[in-house]
Amino acid sequence: MIDPRGMRVEDWCNQTSLLLSKLGAMPVMRPGDDWKNWAFAVIEDPQVEVYMPPDPRNYDSWLEWAERFVQAVPL
Repeated sequence: MIDPRGMRVEDWCNQTSLLLSKLGAMPVMRPGDDWKNWAFAVIEDPQVEVYMPPDPRNYDSWLEWAERFVQAVPL
């Protein structure tokens, strides 16, 4: 998985989507998009959901959520 530290949210989300695309279609994060909308689309994918990724509603910071996501989803 891609370490989010030192990255812009759009870069991390899009690189993660590219990595996860082997599981199916993943969303694209555009500048100005809400990271939580992207996160919800990703964690609702049945093949990602089995890893019990963190709920973005529990985080104010995308970076904190992304670090937990990386710990939960071993891809």
